[in-house]
Amino acid sequence: MSIISKKSIIFGLVFALTLPLLANNYSFSPLKSAILPGWGQISNNLNAGYAHLGLEVAFVASLIYFSNEAEIKKDQSVNYAIKFAHINPANHPDSYYKSLGRYDSSYYEAGGYNQNVFNEAIAIYPGDPQAQQAYIDENAIPDELNWRWDSKNNRYKFNDLRQDYYFNQDYAKIATGVIVANHFFSFIDMLIRYKNRDLADSYSLYSTINHDLTPMVNFQIRY
Repeated sequence: MSIISKKSIIFGLVFALTLPLLANNYSFSPLKSAILPGWGQISNNLNAGYAHLGLEVAFVASLIYFSNEAEIKKDQSVNYAIKFAHINPANHPDSYYKSLGRYDSSYYEAGGYNQNVFNEAIAIYPGDPQAQQAYIDENAIPDELNWRWDSKNNRYKFNDLRQDYYFNQDYAKIATGVIVANHFFSFIDMLIRYKNRDLADSYSLYSTINHDLTPMVNFQIRY
């Protein structure tokens, strides 16, 4: 079982044990809305909660969809490169795949990555073979990472798959941002709604500075 799975189970158990405590206490409505947007509002018969809850469901579903699509496109692009560019199937950084999509090969030939590095070395260090070689040694693709596309069309197809991967990855990030914002605004909404209901006796927010001058923001709940 992965570490993430174990943490999820522990969080779920703690959350389940906390539900009875939160269920019937109006002063915990902001906290309930922070945990699940709209929960605090709905438990107090406020229709605005359904909007927050609807956003949560919609964007969590979007996050799952786009994350899955991103992984599918990423795997497809890697498998495509293994088949048509003959790359080493080991894991590679994203920068490697970007170079893979820009150059027909990694070799010292027309359209090759290493040929471009060679040309850059001459341009940057003209008349200095030693510096040129040091630049090439530092930036050239090593033999174990070589590639050569069977055709330009194969490289173009690879780029299309990578663009689909980045597209879905970006939308997953957007969905994550909206989810975080929805939790925050649902929480703030409930704080505002209960500002005249003795929330000061239950909540406090203040800042301090540790002995090592690290600033801290503290949020306390008293019950």
